[in-house]
Amino acid sequence: MYNKVLLIGNLTADPELRYTPQGTPVATIRLACTEKFRSKGSTELKEETLFVNCIVWGSQATTSHQYLKKGRKCFVEGRLVIRDYEKDGQRRWITEIRVQNIKFLDFGRDGEKPVVVPQQSSPTQGEDDFSIPEFSDEDIPFS
Repeated sequence: MYNKVLLIGNLTADPELRYTPQGTPVATIRLACTEKFRSKGSTELKEETLFVNCIVWGSQATTSHQYLKKGRKCFVEGRLVIRDYEKDGQRRWITEIRVQNIKFLDFGRDGEKPVVVPQQSSPTQGEDDFSIPEFSDEDIPFS
């Protein structure tokens, strides 16, 4: 079984940082991933935006909280997770991305210093260890 998600998007709000009872930092970020396309037989350019909740653990969570702000662009690599809970007697489900690596994409412009996000030295919360492939802005087919 293989479960891997790669996303590039803009934050819809500042990251929310909290801590588990054991003191582990956890940040929630929400990405807006927009795709532009033409439907078959049409010349009209359409746009579709997907809003995705992403959960970041450990040192990457604190770094994300420190440097990311609403509107910033980032690359997220992780895996799809579906959680369920009960509220008001009804069962509900949440689909989100459990982030394994994150890269800030729009730093270094406008005189800002680029930020290096430390990768997890060991996986947390049962996550597999993946690495982000190196790429430049020219490798991204959209922006």
